[in-house]
Amino acid sequence: MKASVAAAAIRYGVVETVGDSMCITDLFQALDDMKQLNSNMKLEIVNLKKTKETSEDMISIPGIGDPLLECGDSAAEKSPRERERCELKEMLEDFQYQTCRQGSLIKKLRYQLSVFHKNMLHEEDSVYDNMNYIDRAVIDRILSDVKVPVIKSEDLSFLVGANVDGDDDLVGKGSFGKVFLRQYQGEAVAVKVPYNGEGVRDEDDEKRMVRIKADHARTTMEALVNLAFADHPSFPKTVGIVDIGGAPSLVLEFLGDKNTGTIYTLSQAIKFQIPALSKENWFVIMMDIIHGLKAMHEKGLLHNDLKANNILLQWDLEDQRWHAFIIDMGKVSTQTIPLRHKQLPKEELEGYKKGTLFPHLAPEYILDLQPMTIQTDIYSLGKVLARIEKVIRSRPLRDLADEMTHVKARLRPSWKHIEKVITKAQRRNIS
Repeated sequence: MKASVAAAAIRYGVVETVGDSMCITDLFQALDDMKQLNSNMKLEIVNLKKTKETSEDMISIPGIGDPLLECGDSAAEKSPRERERCELKEMLEDFQYQTCRQGSLIKKLRYQLSVFHKNMLHEEDSVYDNMNYIDRAVIDRILSDVKVPVIKSEDLSFLVGANVDGDDDLVGKGSFGKVFLRQYQGEAVAVKVPYNGEGVRDEDDEKRMVRIKADHARTTMEALVNLAFADHPSFPKTVGIVDIGGAPSLVLEFLGDKNTGTIYTLSQAIKFQIPALSKENWFVIMMDIIHGLKAMHEKGLLHNDLKANNILLQWDLEDQRWHAFIIDMGKVSTQTIPLRHKQLPKEELEGYKKGTLFPHLAPEYILDLQPMTIQTDIYSLGKVLARIEKVIRSRPLRDLADEMTHVKARLRPSWKHIEKVITKAQRRNIS
C-alpha cells in the first residue's frame, strides 16, 4: 500500500520526488511513529501513577509522614516537596492528555490515509490534480456536491466611479495574492488574484502550465472552503472562479463600503477606531468570530492564519450593527493532516521571540515545530481578543485571552468555556 500511494503521489504531481519532505511515505511513517509514541506514553503513565500512589501511601502512614522531611521541618521547608507533588500531578495530567490526543489522531489518520489512497488511485482528471496533499485532504472533508461556479472574465467590469488606473482599484493584499474591486451582475465583488513570482517571465510553457494548474488547484480549494460555509453569517459568499490574465482567481462578495470601495479590517478598528464601535458592538463582533472559527473546527478544519487583518467588518442596515467576517482561507487544513512548520531563519526566529513577527501563531508551532491543531487556532483567537480587550477594557476578557494564549496548549480553554465567559461579560456590559 505504501509503495502504491507513493507512486500515485508522484504520478499526479502531489510530490515531485520520493525524497520530498512529508511525502506519502512520511505519512505512513508518522502513523508508525505515533503508534510507538502512544505505547511509550501509556507506559510512562503507568509508572507515574505507581510513583504517585507510593508517595501518597507513605505520606498517609501514621507516624511516617513525608519520607523526605524530618520531624522538625517547618511549613516553609515542606513547600518544595509540595511543589514536587504538584509537578508530578501536572506531568501525569499532561501525559494523559497527550495519550488521549495521540490515540484519537491515530484513528483519524488511519481513516484519512485510506480515503487519500482511494482518491489518489481512482480520481483522475479531477480537481485533485496538481493539488498538494494538505489541500486535497481539505477537499475530502467538504461535501462532494459542492460545485464552484465558473465566471467569464468579460462578465466582470470596473465598479462605476472607481479609479482604475494602475493598482488604484486594489483593495487588499494577502500572503497568496492581491484583491481587486470589480462589479458582477450589478453587484460589487472582490477578485483575489494570485501573485506571480519573479521567475514567471523566464518560465517555459511546461513550467507555466504547472504553475497555472497549481494556482487553479489552490484557488479551487479556497473557493470550496468558502462555499462549504455559504450559509454561515461569519464568512463571505463565494461568487465563483474567473481567469484573469492566465491566473485562476477567486471572486467573493465585496465586504465594505460598496459606494467608495473602502474595506474595514478589524485591525483598523482596533488601531484607529475606524469604524468607531460601541462596547456592545465589540462583543457581538467577538461572537461572530468565535462562531465562525468554531464552525470550522466542527467541520474538522483549521484556519491556521487567524489575525485581525484577516477579519473584515461590514455594516448591516437590517440589523443596524457591524458584522465580522473571517477571510483568507488559503492556509486552511484538516485537523488530521495539518500544516507543519519549517525551521525559521535565525533572524525571523528572533523577531518572533520579540513579538514583531508572526505574533498570532502559537509557540509550539513556531518554536517546537509542532503541527497546527485546534489549540493553535484557539491561541490565534486569543491574540485577537487580547487586542480587542485593550480597546474595551474588560477584566474577564483579559483573563480569558491570557488563558487562550497559555504557552501550554493543553491548558487553553474549550469552546464551551470561551463562549460562556464572553456571554457573561456581554450581559454584564449591557446591565
